[in-house]
Amino acid sequence: MTNKSPAQSKNHVGARKKRNSKPYVKLVATDMDSTIGLFWSYFCPAMNKISPILAAKLGVPQDEFEREVGRVMHKRGTHEWPWVMEETKFRREWKGTPQSFRQEISEPFWATLDEMRAKFLRPFDDVNETIDALVGKGVKIAIVSDAPFYMALTRACDHGIDGRIEALYALDAPLPDVSEFVDPFDMQLGLERIAALEARAHKFKLVRKLPKDYEKPNPGGLKAAMKDFGVKPSETLFIGDSAKKDGGVAEVCGVRFIWARYGIYLPPEYIDIVDRRFTPTGEAPTNGHGITFRPKVLPPMVEKAASFEAILNHLGQERRSSKKTVLNPSARSQGTEEVGH
Repeated sequence: MTNKSPAQSKNHVGARKKRNSKPYVKLVATDMDSTIGLFWSYFCPAMNKISPILAAKLGVPQDEFEREVGRVMHKRGTHEWPWVMEETKFRREWKGTPQSFRQEISEPFWATLDEMRAKFLRPFDDVNETIDALVGKGVKIAIVSDAPFYMALTRACDHGIDGRIEALYALDAPLPDVSEFVDPFDMQLGLERIAALEARAHKFKLVRKLPKDYEKPNPGGLKAAMKDFGVKPSETLFIGDSAKKDGGVAEVCGVRFIWARYGIYLPPEYIDIVDRRFTPTGEAPTNGHGITFRPKVLPPMVEKAASFEAILNHLGQERRSSKKTVLNPSARSQGTEEVGH
């Protein structure tokens, strides 16, 4: 038995308290799509509604219409490319005027997406409560998204979180060259749409349009947020649904990562829409915009979260593994870790 003096015991207790103390987290950086809310919750109903209507107007089979639209979406790396209809073969084959194509095809397409977004896009159940809890603890929150800036701003405002989250970081969408269109008029609707969405009134204290090459797993967006808020990696927490992209960013920056696993599970009908119907070949693409794409190795993480609320479990300096997680290669794919939007 070892006897310790009162001073030694006091020092021992002090050292133990120091080891167990949790440094204050100052910034939570979060992805948005499939982390705060589900992009597919309005995209899929919109495609179900408008696809048969536009296919009939164009006089083509519905599956042909969907694969051609999917081709453009996957080529451009976003499901809301402002010129998606103008870049299809249907525009090249259109016998009417550019104005009639806009009126009969493009405008109904976007009107349907906007209608379904207003109707179905909502934050996940515990998001608002978690934001309130973080704000109450003095923690700042920033969205770091790979969505085009105009759509990230739009979705954030539709979620109603722009007045409660401090900042938004999203990607620039370089404009196509007018020579790529059948007629210069074809560029007009897309430009109008971007301008209107970017001009939307919002309550963010800070918004930044990042270069397109900052797309995750490039760490540029997270590094910009950490610099703007003056925080260290140990004072930052990152949550996102893409283990490869969001997790990769966190790993490079030395930031603790929470995998928003709850965001990858979708109804089978939605998986069918995104991975079969709206694809160039009828099969899930491997370029990261398919729902069933899964990396075999995951980055280090502090939790595979069942809800956004899991953030509240990690406001201190928890130990995280330095080893990447190897997935069971025989596990059946059920969701997305690389969402295309």
